[in-house]
Amino acid sequence: MTNFDETTFEKIICTALRVPRPDASLRMGHTPSWDSVAHLDIVFQLEKSFGVAFDLDAIADYDTVEKLRTTLKGLLGL
Repeated sequence: MTNFDETTFEKIICTALRVPRPDASLRMGHTPSWDSVAHLDIVFQLEKSFGVAFDLDAIADYDTVEKLRTTLKGLLGL
């Protein structure tokens, strides 16, 4: 298991959503570039980079940057 690294987390979000920086206004369904494909890319890249596995039944619930961050930290035991 890997420690949480904010820079890596933000890079994954920015790359998938094609934004300069993640902020609280980004939300799946309200951010044009955050579609289902981008969402799965974010989850896959987070799993790969941090060595975790998200709950497949709850992936759709992680619809904001903050929910993704909080869930990832929880998976890392932080």
